[in-house]
Amino acid sequence: MKKALILGVFSIVAVVLLASAKDTYKVLRSIDGDTIEIEYKGKAAKVRLIGVDTPETVHPNKPVERYGKEASAFTAKLVEGKSVRIEFDQANEASQNRDKYGRLLAYVYLPDDTLLNDRIIRDGYGHAYTKYPFDPEKLDQFRAAEKEARENKRGMWADEKKAETKEEATPPAKAKYCASSGSKIFHYCSCSYVDKIKSSNMVTFSTRKEAVDSGRRPCKRCKP
Repeated sequence: MKKALILGVFSIVAVVLLASAKDTYKVLRSIDGDTIEIEYKGKAAKVRLIGVDTPETVHPNKPVERYGKEASAFTAKLVEGKSVRIEFDQANEASQNRDKYGRLLAYVYLPDDTLLNDRIIRDGYGHAYTKYPFDPEKLDQFRAAEKEARENKRGMWADEKKAETKEEATPPAKAKYCASSGSKIFHYCSCSYVDKIKSSNMVTFSTRKEAVDSGRRPCKRCKP
């Protein structure tokens, strides 16, 4: 009886371990701060982290940007030689969870279940980014993480002068939608286009209805 019970316990543990293993993928390399490569379905696959953008280091048409090397090193230190769990977003199902470059779009979880996307932003190595649509709850989470990093001057925000300059154009915490005073288009406040709006021209809205009622139409990139 005891032997059968022990075998049953081991069987359950084995099933749990196998199920867990199926959900994890070996990291082959870190390409830059927001892109890694994993072994996926027997092949090497690039994974673009959803909702985070780090300074460029490998873009063919752009120079290495400030804090790009530090961001790349930070991500590499966290993932290289490890296995990670990936999670897709329903917003990308139509494109089979891939971007126009064929990269997988995913949330990446480290072995201790830390969400890498959030960790990069929270430690000041990247911005909250909405080039591709994703879960609004995680959008708010990433925006809050960036705000925390800015306020505590972590990573790229450690340079007080540059951090303060960037902060001037940051929308209020309660604002969810942003626009330029001279534009007929509104965006999520974390949209990359918002970074180009001068603080003196920034218009913010708490609700989508307010933005629409102002006579503006939604951005085609972030799709608010």
